[in-house]
Amino acid sequence: MSKQVAACRIDSLCLDANDPHRMAEFWAVALGWEVSARNAEVALIPTDDTRFGVLFESVPEKKVGQNNIHLDLTSTSIEDQLGLVDRLIGLGARHVDIGQREDEGHVVLADPEGNEFCIVGPGNNFLAGCGRLGAINADGTRPVGLFWSATLGWPLVWDQDEETAIRAPDGTGPLITWSGPPLMPKLGKNRLHLDIAPPAHVDHRDAVDRLVKLGASRIDVGQGDSVLIRVPGAAVLIDGGGSAFSDYDVGERVVLKALRALGVHSLAAVIATHPDTDHAEGLLTVLERLPVGLLVTGHELPEVTLDVRLRELARQRGVPVHVARRGESLLLGKGGALRLDVIHPSAEPVAKSLNEGSVAVVLNYRGVSRAVFLGDIGLPTEPFLALPPIDVLMVAHHGSRNSTGDGLLRAAGAKVAVISVGRNNYGHPAAEVVERLEEHGVVVLTTQQHGALRFDLGRPGAVLTVARRR
Repeated sequence: MSKQVAACRIDSLCLDANDPHRMAEFWAVALGWEVSARNAEVALIPTDDTRFGVLFESVPEKKVGQNNIHLDLTSTSIEDQLGLVDRLIGLGARHVDIGQREDEGHVVLADPEGNEFCIVGPGNNFLAGCGRLGAINADGTRPVGLFWSATLGWPLVWDQDEETAIRAPDGTGPLITWSGPPLMPKLGKNRLHLDIAPPAHVDHRDAVDRLVKLGASRIDVGQGDSVLIRVPGAAVLIDGGGSAFSDYDVGERVVLKALRALGVHSLAAVIATHPDTDHAEGLLTVLERLPVGLLVTGHELPEVTLDVRLRELARQRGVPVHVARRGESLLLGKGGALRLDVIHPSAEPVAKSLNEGSVAVVLNYRGVSRAVFLGDIGLPTEPFLALPPIDVLMVAHHGSRNSTGDGLLRAAGAKVAVISVGRNNYGHPAAEVVERLEEHGVVVLTTQQHGALRFDLGRPGAVLTVARRR
């Protein structure tokens, strides 16, 4: 009998913004909602019966072409409609022509960053009973509307001529509508999108599996490393992922969203193992958007652009930077329960490559060594690591054939190995590395196969309690 998984809920309507604060002030007037700015997160909180807010996500990209999603605002009278138009034009809106007819009674505007929206005239029966935010209007076919109806558990309130609309079962909040064919060309990532979340009692993995069965597609953003360590009183991020061959902002789109979903709004420390794009690029966004107590790095590399950018951004944000040295320990959490022991690099910079200069740390919790994180350290450096027996090995360099030798595996005695890897052209993980791990009796888990992995390291023997998430 298949498992029944409850429908998801809308967490936020997200809007990409070059200037989140200005956009929030504009849309607060447009919707009559309240601005909330907490820990560099800019959002609107509804003042009516809408069950979700608007989150403004900072992006550098300018808007290109007409949006595939726009908002329809309601009005109670001609005076209300025209008064709102005047107020919003005073805040930077402008009239735009998207092919609307003069007899439709809509006023079409663009906000200060060019996002189109409609202010619908009074007496519109379709939006009757809605608040100021009448509808989220999306370009899409009937199957898309049916998908979202099943995803959210919202019934269809309109289903005619390929046009569909859904609304919350209790009749609150806006409609979500799909206008049917012909469809506009999609010129890139939508600047408006919905963040959804499962109910508190539902595992994310089960919720994602349900969405895939309904027709959703998984998005592969490539490979990179990022590890979050949480103990009572502290959270530490080791690396932040990134992509050398894409402008996809892993920090914004993946890392920050994951931290937010986990309730992490500040970090006691961020460790940049080395300034390779797939490890450190995402940390730029993290440093920009979250309070961070300390940035830990390897030796300074003034010839490496990403290393320079990280240090300069930390300076601008008032985040202290510490160059890690073998033999040091970082104590965090209540009573210093979490200890991160640095086992590389040495005090003097001797590494001949970025990879071999990686910061490597052993996670020690309540006096027990539990895990090791090695960045991209390879075979030449492994013999110099003072590695204690541990439970979890974060395999270096995504399972490259030039890492994870027999000597390291004998010293570690790990029960589980995690290989952070995505679609790539490098052959990661190398078959010989996986075979070597298995020969040493290590259970091998890859993020490409299992998604994000969560380990309970709070008690010995718990490492095989794994929550697999995508």
